Amino acid sequence: MKKTNIIKLLSVLLIIIFSILPLFLSSYFSIFNKSFYKKEFTKYNIYQKYEGINLDDYNDQVLDYLKGKKENMPDTISLTGKELVHMKDVKNIFSGFLLLFNSLLIISIILLVILISFNKKKLSKIFFYSGIFSLALSIVLLLFFYFSFISSFTIFHNIFFEENSWLFNPYDNIINIYPVGFFFDISLKIFLGMIILSLLLLGMGLFRKTNNH
Repeated sequence: MKKTNIIKLLSVLLIIIFSILPLFLSSYFSIFNKSFYKKEFTKYNIYQKYEGINLDDYNDQVLDYLKGKKENMPDTISLTGKELVHMKDVKNIFSGFLLLFNSLLIISIILLVILISFNKKKLSKIFFYSGIFSLALSIVLLLFFYFSFISSFTIFHNIFFEENSWLFNPYDNIINIYPVGFFFDISLKIFLGMIILSLLLLGMGLFRKTNNH
């Protein structure tokens, strides 16, 4: 394969990866941001509902469970069998998410090193177009989730979970600790974070383009 074709292939692959990496990065840092949960628990009066229970410690253990650091869900708050099965499904999704996220990071680093060895001036275009595509994607997702959140929420769960396995009774603890409003807020946080990261990519592209000249 010619050198020019290799550079084109590397550029396309990096643009694709960098276009979706902001979604993964923003999701990771939003979901595992412990201070965010404290604000949400205060906002939705969750602390009052579970007075006498160290809810922050419970949530920390839940996040450790999702990361695979704990074998089982914490038993400080009693969950039904259906809730525990659902959390196990969530953990499996997170395992796949983290595996894909780490794989993309490693692949992007390898491709970057190879591309730089051929022609590092291409980085400006890669960052620029990645930023454009990622920004467009983040805005579309943000608008879709913002104006039709319930539909989006339902579609997401129907894709990743078995039918009705994610629907609970109003008195079940899992939806009282993490109400629907929480998922709306974290979705906004993820997509707004994605927009910021996309703009950073775009800025890096413009900065490098200016310096190249």
